Parts: sequence; C-alpha cells; structure tokens
Amino acid sequence: MLFASVRAQANGAFPDSLSIFVPGDRPSEIVLATNFGLITTADAGVTWEWACEHGAGYLGAMYQRAAPPSQRLFAVAPAGLVFSDDAGCSWSVASDLQQTTVADAFADPVNPARVLALAAFIDPDGQARNGLFISMDGGTTFGAAAHVSPPDTTLASVEVSAANPARMYMTSYTSVGTFASHLLRSDDAGATWTDSDITATTGGRVARIAAVDPTDPQKLYLRLTGAGDAIAVSSDGGATIRVPLVVGAGVGLTALLRRANGQVLVSALDVVNGALYRSTDGGESFVRMPSTLSIRAMAERSGTIYAAADYFADGFALGISRDDGLSFEPLMTLDQVAGTRTCGNLASTCAPTCDMLVALNVFKASTCLGTPGGGDGGVGGVPRPAAAGCGCGVGVASTPGLGVAALLLITRRRRGKRR
Repeated sequence: MLFASVRAQANGAFPDSLSIFVPGDRPSEIVLATNFGLITTADAGVTWEWACEHGAGYLGAMYQRAAPPSQRLFAVAPAGLVFSDDAGCSWSVASDLQQTTVADAFADPVNPARVLALAAFIDPDGQARNGLFISMDGGTTFGAAAHVSPPDTTLASVEVSAANPARMYMTSYTSVGTFASHLLRSDDAGATWTDSDITATTGGRVARIAAVDPTDPQKLYLRLTGAGDAIAVSSDGGATIRVPLVVGAGVGLTALLRRANGQVLVSALDVVNGALYRSTDGGESFVRMPSTLSIRAMAERSGTIYAAADYFADGFALGISRDDGLSFEPLMTLDQVAGTRTCGNLASTCAPTCDMLVALNVFKASTCLGTPGGGDGGVGGVPRPAAAGCGCGVGVASTPGLGVAALLLITRRRRGKRR
C-alpha cells in the first residue's frame, strides 16, 4: 500500500488499501485505489484524475469491483459497506448491515448482482457473532445472515468460485482458549457448509483466502499469517493442503495474482525491500524473481501485469511488466495526476487533502488548481519521459524523512485484518 506499513492488512488475505482494477470490457480504463482516494484514467494513461476519500467512502479500504457490465466499486468503511457507481464521485451505504461491523466483502467475479459480506454483530442473546450476509441486488441491500459462526469464532475471509457459482469458501479462526484455524466449503451457494479444522496444516497461523482458481473450483490459494507468512494451496476443494512458500520472519505477503496463463505471482515486503515469487506449476513450487519492487497489489489485462508500487521507495505509483514479471517500467507517478474529478462538489471537498499532498511533494501544485487533461500522462499507456532524468523522479530523494511524514499524516489507521 502507498504510505502504509508492511503489517497493515485489509480485505481478508492481503493488505488492500491499494488495489488495481483493469476491467476487460473497458480496455482503456485503470483504477488505482489508494489510502487517499481513487486515481483513474479512461484513456489508457494519457490523463489521470483523482477523487479523494469523502462522504460515506471516507477511510474506505478493502476495495472490490463488481463483475461486468456493472461499474460499481465497493469499499469497507466506518459507515459500513459502501458503493460507488461513478468512480468515487459519490458513495452510498448498503442497507441491512447498519447494526453490524463489516469486516470483509467479496464481489462475485461473474454475477454482478451477488455480493458477499462478513460482519460482526450482537445476537438477541447478547452474544458476539460473525455472520455471512449475501446480497442479490448488487450490494444495495442484504437480508438476514446466511451463516452465523459459533461463539468466539471470527469469520476471516470469503470468496466465490468463478467457474462454479454454487461453490463458496470461507475461513475462520478461534482465538479464545486453544487457537484453531478452519476452512469452510459450500456447494449450494451458502445454504450449508462443511467445516474442516486445518490448524495442523497451517502451523497455527490464521488462514485467509487469497484466490480461488478462476477455471478450477477445486483449487484455492490461502494466505497464512503468523510466525512467518506463507502461501498454502489446495487442489481438491480443501481436503488436503500443502504449503509451498514460506517467507521469513518480519516479511509480509502483500498480493497474489493468478495469471491467465496459469502462472501464479506472489509479492512480499519487509521493512525495506520487496520480493516477487513466481510459480509456473500451479503453485506446486515458487522461484524468487529478480524484482525488488515494493509491490502492494497486482492485476493483469491482456498479458500485461500491473503492479502498485511504493511511490517514495520505487519512484512511481503504478508500473507494468510485459515480460512475466521479470522487470517493471513506470506507468504513472502521482505528480502526473492532472486534477480532481469534475463531478459534484468534489473539487472543494478534496481541496484540503490536495493541499496536504502538494506539501508532501506527492501532487504538483497544478493538480489542485488545474483541470483534468493537464498532466504529463503519456500516450497509449506509455509514460512520456520527464523533462530531466528518467521520468521516475518525484522530488523526494532530496527531502529526507518525507516518506515517514507521509506515513504519519496519511495512513491515519491501517484498516486492520484482511484478505
């Protein structure tokens, strides 16, 4: 995540206050979700616009995007599960979850009408419970909980198979008394669940779903957090689980991308350095790649890999790879953001945050004054070279401690937990 520590977690398995959305049905659109709002381009990177966190979307995290043709974005915020149909110009709050604390959400990758949410609530007997709630109207409303956890059990993550809409997976853990990690599977769209204790396999770590294979509902990837983050893989619907990748103490896994060609990329980050691992055998084994980019999130479209980087450490906010992750080139730096999106009263709403970002050398002064279209965005998704240097300088190297200042001022709280 931009400006976030490696220990920050969101959306179940991975830190996700920064996400990338590259919808296949809109090939010129890119959305970068950050912890200070949404940065979007509708012209393949020629122009970048910004919408700050505001309204019900304030302090939003755990961003999700509905399946096409919907353009709805979701986030988990203090206001609840919120959604936007206009790329962050306005936000609405989902109904029926007001008396809960939403902890995770997942948009069905195929059906834009179905959205899942995990939320904590107090039952009529005064017991703290976790529940799975399912919406069938695009996340606008949710009914009663489709599944309620036993007492002292936290539902940690949930996902739906793209290949089999009836197949769902959840993970849970109990931390009162003896710790236990569980994997739950449903084959009837959440009506009933099979619960398996996977504590022995996970080594006492909390398991969260990183991804369900888009072509094989039996295959899923788990992120294990605890004494050394790890990736676990099951090829038989959770009946057996193997752990092919364990990173060292003090290193956190930040993203997993299952590519269209079947390769799996996993990024990791310690306090200073980034690492990227690749599997070419479906997660049976992983090899460390040359990249040391501080990757926060990944996405893929038409064979191009998009990586959200650390603006201060890496010199750019968004990069691309066309060589299977061997190397990344800058696609967008934050000083290329042309201006605040021209919708509603957004310019005045975002002005204080914009001024702060200018003071931190994140945005240019013209970003807060200019109109979209004035940035140095490049052509066809390829950035123009800077007037001086390599195009990745951000004016930070000569300002020691600025990255720490940005962390303190922008991170606020690091939306704990997640996927």
